[in-house]
Amino acid sequence: HIAPIADLADVFASLCDEAGLCMRVEEHSFSGACGRAFGGRKPTCARGLRVLTKENAFDFCPRPHALRRAFFDAYRGPDSPLAAVDAFVCNHPPALCEAYMPFNKSLLVVATVNLEFSRENEERWAEWLRSLRAIAANRRNVIAANNPYDAAYIRHFAGIEAEYIPSYCGYAARSAGPYSPQLHK
Repeated sequence: HIAPIADLADVFASLCDEAGLCMRVEEHSFSGACGRAFGGRKPTCARGLRVLTKENAFDFCPRPHALRRAFFDAYRGPDSPLAAVDAFVCNHPPALCEAYMPFNKSLLVVATVNLEFSRENEERWAEWLRSLRAIAANRRNVIAANNPYDAAYIRHFAGIEAEYIPSYCGYAARSAGPYSPQLHK
């Protein structure tokens, strides 16, 4: 989703302004709302990516292992734009992090939707749970949810204690202006 990554970018911007800890968030969204500009956001739809598209990124179908391999092959190596990336954030769907597992970078999986979103068939769901457990087993990775329900859902189905990271939305409060119940045309 676009709001949780906007939260992260806003927190990082604050850290840069206030403490000199500067990090850049590079967003390539597949969300249906990625083209919308609100709260000071600019459109963030994925463009110019190799292998992954809006059509295949959610479920990796029809051949998930081949797609993951092709993605890794397209972006591995020192000249790749991903070589300078420190971490990947996956939230819509959280299972998108399966594509980033081979890069040996930190992963932040944030469930902002049901954990099985895009992995609805039994075989893919079981495979995603195995991948999620492998991600969680590495202490440099974080498994989180932006609401208590999804944190409990992860605990129930994956046996992982997910961090609860509530939605922040500080960027929206600063840029939206005062609330008005009137609708404008």
